[in-house]
Amino acid sequence: MKLTTTLVIIFSLSLLLALGEAIAKSSNPTLSVSPKVCVISEEKQVCELTLNFEWKLAQEQNICLLENDEQVKCWQKTSQAKLSYKAYVQVETVYSLINQQTGNKLAQTKVEIQSSHLKTQRRRLRSPWSFF
Repeated sequence: MKLTTTLVIIFSLSLLLALGEAIAKSSNPTLSVSPKVCVISEEKQVCELTLNFEWKLAQEQNICLLENDEQVKCWQKTSQAKLSYKAYVQVETVYSLINQQTGNKLAQTKVEIQSSHLKTQRRRLRSPWSFF
């Protein structure tokens, strides 16, 4: 009888713990973007791409999406949204979701730039002062 009661208590506690973690994860603001990487062929080339944003919050708020601290778009009293945005980026760009009233940063993500341009200079393999 004690074994059964102990098993029921352990099972109940583990279920409550899992439920608590699920609630905590759902209350965290999320911001996602795709694609996350843009590949350019030359170092000084500008990357032109359409970014797809999706975000979710636990409760409705007045929210703004920022691109490197510059406002892209704002929403009033919403808890989730999707946005397609035409971006022209040349360096790594950070996108942030902020509360419009308080200015608090709720979530952020970034788009990275990678160059396929090969460097023309090669690194010297031996020192110039070598006698051999």
